[in-house]
Amino acid sequence: MMQRDSNVGAHIVRPQENSRLKETPMKKILFVCTGNTCRSPMAAVLLNKIIKEKGVDAFAFSAGLAVSTGEPASKNAVTAALELGGELSNHRASFLTQKMLEESDDVFVMSLSHKSAIERDFPQFLGKINLLGAGICDPYGGDIESYRKCRDEIEAAFEIIVEQFL
Repeated sequence: MMQRDSNVGAHIVRPQENSRLKETPMKKILFVCTGNTCRSPMAAVLLNKIIKEKGVDAFAFSAGLAVSTGEPASKNAVTAALELGGELSNHRASFLTQKMLEESDDVFVMSLSHKSAIERDFPQFLGKINLLGAGICDPYGGDIESYRKCRDEIEAAFEIIVEQFL
């Protein structure tokens, strides 16, 4: 099960040159979409898979702007993510909070309208808000092919995230 708020403050402890231990904050990446049942949860689970494979000290999580809190990921999002090794069956939608924005190092939105809404409601976070790729198509209500197209757009955008933000 993907954890959200409980993991936002997580830390990694690493040995240092002088054999003392020093706490190093884990990088936190937040993905935001509308309902938090399709795009942003797919992005978070798929980036977490890459993070784990690369051994990077980071954690991705997701939230939405217009959420039915606790709603599961859509069936097609679960299927599309699972095809690439991402597990969304335990995902539950979360509403974007100021605390999530405060505790995130980087925030990626799926559309310019998401970016505008966050910048309007939380102008203090202007420097953290980034559009994922050129924007990610919304598969909501579509067939499995719509979700696969969305997933593939997300994956293509990860190349830049891994290079520039991790």
